[in-house]
Amino acid sequence: MARRSRRQPPGWTMSKNIPPEKHKEIMAELGREYPAFIKEIDQAVDDIADRATQFNPLALLQRSYFSHVLFAIGKQPNTQFDLNEAYPLQVLDYIQSIIVSRQQKDTRQPTDEEYLDLQSLIGKLYARINVEYHIRKGAQLQITNPNYSFEQDAFHVRAQLFWMNVSVDRYSIHNTPFIRELIKPHSPILVDLFGISGDELTEALASIQQSLTQGLFSAYVEIDEIRLRTLDEIGSNLSTSKEDFQSLLGGALDKLGFRDRLRSAMNRVAELDLFDLQKTTKLPLKLLDALSLAPGEDQSFFSPGDYRGWPLRQLPIRSRPFLKFDGKHYCFNNYNLQDNVYRSLQMLVTAIKPDYKPTWNARQKEVSERLPLEMLERLLPGSRRHSSIQYQWTNKSTGRMEWAEADGIVIFDDVLLAIEVKGGIFTPASPTTDLPAYIASIRNLVCTPAIQARRFIDELDARGELELFDEKRQPIGRIRKSDFWRIWGVCVTVDNISDIGTRHADFKNVGLSFVDNPTWIVSIDDLRIFCDLFDSGATFIHYLEQRLRVFRNPKAHPDDELDFIGMFFVHNDINMHTKSFGDATHIVWHGYRDIVDKYYYELISGGSPKKPSQRTYEFFARTLSRIEESAIPGRLRVYSWLMDLGDEGRQQFDSLVRQCLEFQASTKRIRPAIMMCEERYILAFCMTPEIAQPSETFMREYAISLVSSMQGKDLLVLRLNFNGEQIASAHGEILGQQNLSEIEPNRLAELREKYSQSRIAAVKKSTGRNKVGRNEKCPCGSGLKFKLCHGQKK
Repeated sequence: MARRSRRQPPGWTMSKNIPPEKHKEIMAELGREYPAFIKEIDQAVDDIADRATQFNPLALLQRSYFSHVLFAIGKQPNTQFDLNEAYPLQVLDYIQSIIVSRQQKDTRQPTDEEYLDLQSLIGKLYARINVEYHIRKGAQLQITNPNYSFEQDAFHVRAQLFWMNVSVDRYSIHNTPFIRELIKPHSPILVDLFGISGDELTEALASIQQSLTQGLFSAYVEIDEIRLRTLDEIGSNLSTSKEDFQSLLGGALDKLGFRDRLRSAMNRVAELDLFDLQKTTKLPLKLLDALSLAPGEDQSFFSPGDYRGWPLRQLPIRSRPFLKFDGKHYCFNNYNLQDNVYRSLQMLVTAIKPDYKPTWNARQKEVSERLPLEMLERLLPGSRRHSSIQYQWTNKSTGRMEWAEADGIVIFDDVLLAIEVKGGIFTPASPTTDLPAYIASIRNLVCTPAIQARRFIDELDARGELELFDEKRQPIGRIRKSDFWRIWGVCVTVDNISDIGTRHADFKNVGLSFVDNPTWIVSIDDLRIFCDLFDSGATFIHYLEQRLRVFRNPKAHPDDELDFIGMFFVHNDINMHTKSFGDATHIVWHGYRDIVDKYYYELISGGSPKKPSQRTYEFFARTLSRIEESAIPGRLRVYSWLMDLGDEGRQQFDSLVRQCLEFQASTKRIRPAIMMCEERYILAFCMTPEIAQPSETFMREYAISLVSSMQGKDLLVLRLNFNGEQIASAHGEILGQQNLSEIEPNRLAELREKYSQSRIAAVKKSTGRNKVGRNEKCPCGSGLKFKLCHGQKK
């Protein structure tokens, strides 16, 4: 199943052709109808609940599970679903929430028609809430609230839509490591309270996942295997009577030892063994009871008040995911379980033993601060990291130096990442019923750490150098701002709030203060995905460069970090791509995360999928690899400079190197290769064994003279060392106006004209026309048309 499965973004908009007065009239009518609409939804909820409580709870949930399976079979991963229907797992969750909140009226088996009618009613309920409710609520607020703000309302609507419709925090392949890493430190208390260790609990949760995601398919495969083996054992006796065949079949099953296996497989297909936790796990009864609700046990979901029984209220199964019925415990939705079990356990343990809460928080803090640094170290091999850093900063309100802490820093070549981690709980409350708690969670888990990371960066920026200390305030080193090309803040959360972190531009609409400087908000779940997808540390840094380049771009705010990954693989320069939309003010980035979903879908299905990547070309890709391998300081800036090239520029670079090699092979002399593309200037020296190697002085003077012709632009100078047709090593340097002083001005002018004329002559010769087109760019490197540069008539 796709991670972060969701509905399509709401697509309702009033036609621009409706006159303002008519629009106002329509909204006023919708607002007046709001109370009646609420009564309709309340009645629909009661009708659904009355129907659901007529049937056997297990039969209803089993049917919902099979509906989900049938929906998923044969489908490619798709994160987008229609707002006008309920996804099968939503139906399952809503039915289970009704079951545990209302007393059963009957326990009969539903007919196919009865179940489909119930499913349809739930689908219509979700559709009306997703669309009609929010339109009418907004219209009603415009009538009744003189301080109505469209921006605040839009923020609230989006929060509710995502809260109700978005699920699956991580890919199933990541559930077990996530649980193991966070639960293991609490093993002693789990053993004390429930008689189960962290490892045993992790294994049990993995067994539930195995049963609910692969168990049905495995059972069918096993039944078919038994069928073939027993038929083979019976052999030519197939022509006997029915009674004899049954006897032969039973004998074959006994001889092969398959009778118990067949019974087990059949019970998984036709009975409830897939869901029976006492059959799929060894979870202790005390823990099963604590995480279960029996029919009618929950008192909150249908308690009197606004949104009684609506899916906009917190579903009780989010905190207690299991169903207890007739003395047994069942689980029907693995995704709900895996998304919420860690926080459910945290609340459960600290409720039973309140004095353990500080210990839980301390151990969670240690793990949550360690994991991101380990993942970043994996993403950036060879990087240096420091955790729990103390430093002194200037409190502007008092003018005094005070101690502050940074959760960590990561240094990779000339890139510095200031890390802040938050392990706190994002409120489980619905933004419909408790918007202040929702906003407070954003403030605590996103805004505050971003400000803390910014404080560290601002202090380094202001002072130019910072001394770092350990937790005991013993000095461990110094860092200088001048040593870094890029300095970014990174805020990591334990809870997956990817749909919030990409929308920081909306925070101001609800009174939240956020940093103005590029800051990356990412969850541990997403960092794990980056570790899977990015084999190159330099490419990951280039991703961050592109990701944070659009930090202030209002057009580049998709709904998920995975959308940014897809946009990066497809477009590379996301900021440049947004310019193709012209004056558009609202862009829906639809389907980009499908690239990532497809990879994990194939991986989880047992395949060996190729990782998503950008399109590259032979010499371009080899140059990037050799630059990254060089370990020469400043390589990341060179790497990113090249990666900024679009597809046309990458092809041009590949052709440039290829043509240079062909020329040098035929002439046995060096020819500096120059390209100007997409406002990027590149000079490459292709060093091959069969030609005399140019002197360092020649290459330096040639490069600086070219810079002096370039109208203030920077120049990437590459040295590619070849062994045969392979690039054995490569390194580069970016030169600019600051390098012109290396050569005396008069000599620089002579060199500039000398090499300009040689490039012009080379171009004339290559065209076969002994001329340069007047409207072509001048070969001197100025970027001007030839007729406005060296082609001007004297």
